[in-house]
Amino acid sequence: MVYPLSQALLLAALALLALWLGRRRLAGCTLLLAVGWLYLCSTAWFADYLAATLEDDYPPTALSVIPAVDAIVVLGGAVRGDTHLGTLGDLNESADRLLHAALLYRAGKAPRVLLSGGGAPGVRPEAELMAELLEVMGVP
Repeated sequence: MVYPLSQALLLAALALLALWLGRRRLAGCTLLLAVGWLYLCSTAWFADYLAATLEDDYPPTALSVIPAVDAIVVLGGAVRGDTHLGTLGDLNESADRLLHAALLYRAGKAPRVLLSGGGAPGVRPEAELMAELLEVMGVP
């Protein structure tokens, strides 16, 4: 796997090599490329663009064509337990997985929902918060 930071550091090392060889213009261009690449990879726009290219290949599946299974698995990352607004935690941008789990359960696609997600010390575990939220949505 290739990471943007590793790529930028490699480009910076190549810029140093070019500078050592007396190729100042090449060194400057390579260093500018390294910094530009690192900046581009750190922007929300670029991350959204990359995610969209993946998501476009996998459009949503209609509920009617999803087969029945033994259990619906919901990975953690949908709620935060350190809220001051109530006991159920704060939903975040990943909370749609809870909604879809409830929709699948209520459509009879599985008899049970398996939740994952821990918590920091002193904070309620995420799976516990998600279980309460699913109960509010009609999932026992």
